[in-house]
Amino acid sequence: MKTLFTISLLCLIACTALAQEPGDYGGTMGLYFSDTEFSSSTANIDTGAAPFSMYLVLLDGQIETLAAYEAQFSFTSEEVFILDATGPNGWTNFGSITDHMAGYMTPLPLAASGSVISTMTLLYPGTDQVDIFLGGSTLESLPGWDGPVIVAPGPDQPLLACDLSSGASGTTDVVAWLNRVPVAVENHSLSEVKSLFE
Repeated sequence: MKTLFTISLLCLIACTALAQEPGDYGGTMGLYFSDTEFSSSTANIDTGAAPFSMYLVLLDGQIETLAAYEAQFSFTSEEVFILDATGPNGWTNFGSITDHMAGYMTPLPLAASGSVISTMTLLYPGTDQVDIFLGGSTLESLPGWDGPVIVAPGPDQPLLACDLSSGASGTTDVVAWLNRVPVAVENHSLSEVKSLFE
């Protein structure tokens, strides 16, 4: 009996040490224009006259399933229109179309490679570059943190802080672009290249 008590106590201590606390690291959040590839190349899209999809993605999730999240995004152009926002597993947004305070009827399983937590349909008729910013919601459920927040399922439902997929960690910063202008690469003539070896 004494051995069983000792094992139970050790298990309780170990489980308590592994439990998520409010403000712990929850993962990395970003906006992409692919629902399967989450890289710098899919964080930009050349727009046209047709609507297109933008995905809010949780990468490196530190929990197995997601109960809710808070995130807000904005654009450097007022000509970008969000036509619709949806999500899986009974997704419900209690905020606005750009200020998500969203939860799921059934906790959303998270993949190690990244999980789409919301899908938005956008329309931008222009051709100029537009920067897209991502940060914390206006609700600010986690005091002192201005980045996105996720909520773990369970009785305690701790709020976990998320870094951004690009830009400064935990702050409102550019994470995606529309019609991003490629960085210019200087072209060298054959004679310039040959002169380097003479």
